[in-house]
Amino acid sequence: MTQSLLGLAAGLVFFAARRDLKAAIIVGALVPSHWLLDLPFHRVDLPLWPGGPEFGLGLWNSVPLTLLAEALLFGGGVLSYARQTKAIDRVGSWAFWSMVVCLAVFYVGAILGPPPSATDSTDAIAWGSLSLWLFVPWTIWIDRHRTARN
Repeated sequence: MTQSLLGLAAGLVFFAARRDLKAAIIVGALVPSHWLLDLPFHRVDLPLWPGGPEFGLGLWNSVPLTLLAEALLFGGGVLSYARQTKAIDRVGSWAFWSMVVCLAVFYVGAILGPPPSATDSTDAIAWGSLSLWLFVPWTIWIDRHRTARN
C-alpha cells in the first residue's frame, strides 16, 4: 500500500516537472515494482506497509539460486536496454559496454571478496556505498549518446 502511494507521488512529481504522462506512469510504477522484485529474494521481512504484514519468499537462503536469479535480472536488463537503444556515436557504444563490464566486475568482486569485518569502519562502508552514486552521471552520459530504436 505504502509503495503504491509513494509510486503515485513519484509519478505526480515527475509529471509536474516534465509534463510527460507516459514517462510519469513508468516512474510511478518503478516504486511498487521494486517491492515486487524484492519479494522473491527477501526472507519474510518485507512489510506491505509500515507495521503491516510481512512477506518474502527467501531466495537469499540459497546462494546458487540467488546468483542465478541476479545474473538473469542483470543480463535481462542489459539485453533489454541494448535491444531497445542504439549508439549514436562511439561514446554511446563503449561507455555503455564499459559500464556493463564495470558492474559485472564489481559484482563478482563482491561475491568473491571477504565480507566486511567487525573492524571495518562504518565510514568506509558508507563511503563505498555512497560512491555508487557516481554511476548516475555515467548512465546519463551513456543515455545522451544512445537513441531509441524504431
